[in-house]
Amino acid sequence: MTYEESVKARSDKIERTKINECYQCAHKRNVPGDAHIQCMEPDDKMTGNPHGVKRGWFMYPLVFDPTWKNKLCDNFKRHAWGSEMIKGKWYVVDNDRDDRVLRGPYEHEETAVAVRKEMETQNPDVMWNLWVIRGY
Repeated sequence: MTYEESVKARSDKIERTKINECYQCAHKRNVPGDAHIQCMEPDDKMTGNPHGVKRGWFMYPLVFDPTWKNKLCDNFKRHAWGSEMIKGKWYVVDNDRDDRVLRGPYEHEETAVAVRKEMETQNPDVMWNLWVIRGY
């Protein structure tokens, strides 16, 4: 099994939560120069936690951290790995403890490296991996 097939098999098994669903969604886009993401198919009924909104961490759908969402998205569409959207070179971060992709995919290696370093800082007892996925 190739790594791409492994990622697809694992991502199909991830439980969908209001925090992680955006990272599995086909409508998610990375924001250049920012750790937050953007939604290309926003849910009109989406609201954010007032604290996250006040601090600028939830400016949905333009720049936001899904941690501050108040509900599951009505427009969620599971990412179709291998589709036109991911042709090319992509980067994902996972660890040796969980059987799933924890962060990504990212278009730029620098972003993925920064995410990996952040995860290593937050969880130094875990081995973090940076993988390169080459689209079909």
